[in-house]
Amino acid sequence: MALMLAVVLGSPVSTQAAEKTYVIGTDVTYAPFEFADKNNQYVGIDIDLMQAIAKAEGFKV
Repeated sequence: MALMLAVVLGSPVSTQAAEKTYVIGTDVTYAPFEFADKNNQYVGIDIDLMQAIAKAEGFKV
């Protein structure tokens, strides 16, 4: 999680950030932080946090 935040928060955010999509890597074996649900979708605290940061900063993950 710290690495994900360092990558995202350390990246400069410009006016073109809404056009950018970041691919985030994680290890989904640490529930409740990140895990695959019954539909094989990644969910958890870290996933929610990254989506909130992306929404606040205007980029997609």
